[in-house]
Amino acid sequence: MGFYLYLFFYSVAIFGIFLIASLVIIRQKTEIYKNFAIFAFTLGLWLLLQFLSQLFYQQPDLALLLLRSAVLIAAYMGTYFLLFAASYTGYRIKTKLYAIPLFLLSVLGLTKWNITSADIVKDGIAIKEVGIVYAFLILYLAFLFVKGLYLLLKDTRKTKDQGHKSRNRILLFGFSQAIIINLVFGVSSSGSLWTQIFVPVTSLVMVVLVAYAIVRHKLFDIRLIVMRSLAYLFLVVILGALYSLLLLLVSRFVFSDSELTTTLEIIYALIAVLLGFTVHPLKRVLDKLTNRFFFKEIYDPQSLLDQLNQILVSTIDTEELLTRSAKVVQEALKATYLIFLLPSQEKGPRIIGKMHGGNSQPTAQSVEIIYEQMKASKEKAFFIDDLDAMNSDEKIYHYLHEINGSVIASLITHNQRVGFMLIGIKKNGGPYNNLDMRVIDIISGELAIAVQNALRFEEIRRFNITLQKRIEEATRELRRANSRLREIDKAKDEFISMASHQLRTPLTAVKGYLSMVLDGDAGPVKKNQKELVQRGFDGAQKMVYLIADMLNVSRLQTGKFVIENQPTKLADMVESEVNQLQEQAQSRGVELTYQKPEDFPTLSMDENKIRQVVMNFIDNAIYYTPRDGKIDVNLEATPETVTYTVTDTGVGVPRSVQHHLFSKFYRAENAKKLRPDGTGLGLYMAKKVVVAQGGAIIFKSTEGKGSTFGFSFPRKTAEAETSQ
Repeated sequence: MGFYLYLFFYSVAIFGIFLIASLVIIRQKTEIYKNFAIFAFTLGLWLLLQFLSQLFYQQPDLALLLLRSAVLIAAYMGTYFLLFAASYTGYRIKTKLYAIPLFLLSVLGLTKWNITSADIVKDGIAIKEVGIVYAFLILYLAFLFVKGLYLLLKDTRKTKDQGHKSRNRILLFGFSQAIIINLVFGVSSSGSLWTQIFVPVTSLVMVVLVAYAIVRHKLFDIRLIVMRSLAYLFLVVILGALYSLLLLLVSRFVFSDSELTTTLEIIYALIAVLLGFTVHPLKRVLDKLTNRFFFKEIYDPQSLLDQLNQILVSTIDTEELLTRSAKVVQEALKATYLIFLLPSQEKGPRIIGKMHGGNSQPTAQSVEIIYEQMKASKEKAFFIDDLDAMNSDEKIYHYLHEINGSVIASLITHNQRVGFMLIGIKKNGGPYNNLDMRVIDIISGELAIAVQNALRFEEIRRFNITLQKRIEEATRELRRANSRLREIDKAKDEFISMASHQLRTPLTAVKGYLSMVLDGDAGPVKKNQKELVQRGFDGAQKMVYLIADMLNVSRLQTGKFVIENQPTKLADMVESEVNQLQEQAQSRGVELTYQKPEDFPTLSMDENKIRQVVMNFIDNAIYYTPRDGKIDVNLEATPETVTYTVTDTGVGVPRSVQHHLFSKFYRAENAKKLRPDGTGLGLYMAKKVVVAQGGAIIFKSTEGKGSTFGFSFPRKTAEAETSQ
């Protein structure tokens, strides 16, 4: 029975140690993980060699070789225990100093200077005589283990993190009991099965405590794997114990030694089949138990991402998007709090999410410090559950500890940080595992794009609001300015109307008296005197036309502009105006021609206003045509239209300003140079008069080559009105 217990404890201890070592080394490749994994592997190998040396005790030479090998492996085990303790606590040691003893022990470990001889005793083998290498090894191992335990104890006293302190205490107890018992019983190799059982038992206790530190106090990020592995290990232990118990009962109480071995073998086979059928139900029971006690916080990452994507596509509002996202992610991760930190135009970050988590409530000031630290850092994220964080010099880990935060991740898109996601510790105090970290990394990427789009939308919305305010303010200002301009325009129109009426009376008298002088009513007038009087009369006539334009503009503004149609002989009117302006054209060296059409119809139109238009077009052509230029006045009647045009070889109108030409008070720059005294009312009033009578303005011009001005009326309309 003692041998079976011996076999059982050694097997379970060796299997558990190798399992944890394998899980640690495949998970991460940092110094802490590698040093612990090598320590665990060498410990398992040492136990295996110890077990084999006792198993083959009846072969002295093989058993002695296995004992020497175990002692050699112990040197590596102690060295890597110290390296793990140093990397775990952040203590720096010179590894080259420990390479020399290992080299010497590797060379001399398998010689007689290690273990000289051994005796076969009851149920095992015991060391009889040792050499100087063995004595040195015992002292060297004591130094390594004591120093390693001292570093763990020092780190335990120094740390203020209660979780870290609890983890260290568990490790100290687990390592201490295993080291002391193994040094006393394992190295001595007394050969007694009952004393040798203490070696795997203490090692198994250490395995269980390390596993507990992993699961409960986040020693390594292999929590989920360890829990599942331990569950299956328990399954193997239960099945092994049941199988052994059934075999023992059957062999002891059912059959005697005299019975046939064939029948006993059949019974063994039936028991094996029965246990085979019980594997799956037992596994199901263990899975339910582990799910209930260890995996109750497990979530489906794909389901979480689907929920998050639904939120991201459902809104573009930054506040709503991040608030809903924080709620979903916090609930899945079982975090105490989750907040987002975005850039703000004010001091400090813009905080979105609830900043509460019981005793872990962060303050705005502490969050602002972490925000500034992250802005200055080049790291994408910080996970405080990462074991390397314990020995890091990054200040941000300290600030995360202060507010019980576990993760702060950057929201990065196209190498641009748009904010940060700050996550508190888990509600049960457990660690964030690698699955959580990968999910957080994926979430950060998706949220970064969504936040960037939302912030751009916010910026556009703010710009639109600002623009709208500015437009409204500008509109109010324009309305006020327009109101003032209308008042000014009204005053101007009133002044023009008043001035025009006041000027027209004396101008009529001036024009009348000059006409009497020209007609000889005041006596004979000499030729040179007549020319001077004629110029005065022409100037008075232009003044009359100008006043008429000003009065018409005033009437347009006040709604009193009235067209008074009457039968008009347009051909005679044009001839009269051409004859009147002929002398002016000759004085400027311009050829003015007009071919009066025969049998031209009489039209219904406002004779005075049309006369003013006819005169204006010819007068402008004379002024803007250089010497030796030509002006052709043409009047034409077709079955459809009546057309009047004045074509000159003058300066023309620049193409860029032609669309302004018929505006009130507008004059082109080249026209201002040639005729500074113009008012800009002639063409404006010409268009108003023609359009008001149902006609259309004719205009085409090429700068430097000349222009054509005129108008056209539908003949049928004009003649029909005449017949009436």
